[in-house]
Amino acid sequence: MKQELSLEWRSPIVLYSFLLNLFSSSLIVYLALQWTHSFTPQLAVILFWFIFIFNANFSLLNIFQREQKLHYLFYYQLVNPYVVLAAKVAYNTSLLYGLAIIEYGIFTFFFSAFIGDMILFLINLFITSLGVVGIMSLTSAIAQKSIHREVMMTVLSIPLLFPLFALSLKLSQQCLREDVSWRIASQNVLPLLSIDLIVYILAFALIGFVWRG
Repeated sequence: MKQELSLEWRSPIVLYSFLLNLFSSSLIVYLALQWTHSFTPQLAVILFWFIFIFNANFSLLNIFQREQKLHYLFYYQLVNPYVVLAAKVAYNTSLLYGLAIIEYGIFTFFFSAFIGDMILFLINLFITSLGVVGIMSLTSAIAQKSIHREVMMTVLSIPLLFPLFALSLKLSQQCLREDVSWRIASQNVLPLLSIDLIVYILAFALIGFVWRG
């Protein structure tokens, strides 16, 4: 994780591009809704997740592109593969969660606060960020031997990301109301956690085979 941070700060232009992309996307959404006078909290949530999906893929694909075969040989001689995967998951989840919070801050600046149950919404953001990183880690392991790795990762991740974001969107719609009961929220929270659990079981099972290869 320390190495990922040092790489990120060694080339901060990548991080700045993430932030610029977030701001410009949110600004375009704001101007479009102002022009059409069609703003509703429900529509804001849908557009929030649409931008989140785009930026999640953009940011994580850039991070995974940094991985080279020489890195795996270097890691193989020093550390346990499960430690490497856990560190990368922790770093990428923190990055994605931070970008999601910044995105919500930009939306709040443009549209004012539209989320009623903020705690549940932050929990939703974290679980979804964790799931996205897990899916990208899993597809990265599967596509490791492919010539066109990034294309293969995108193709493999789309059908896995769809149910994750569908549940996240449903839970976010519930977050528009204040004090959502756990009984209602759990109908989406528990399936989200189940998806995360399955993805990480598969990712940690595959990393050993990829490591030896």
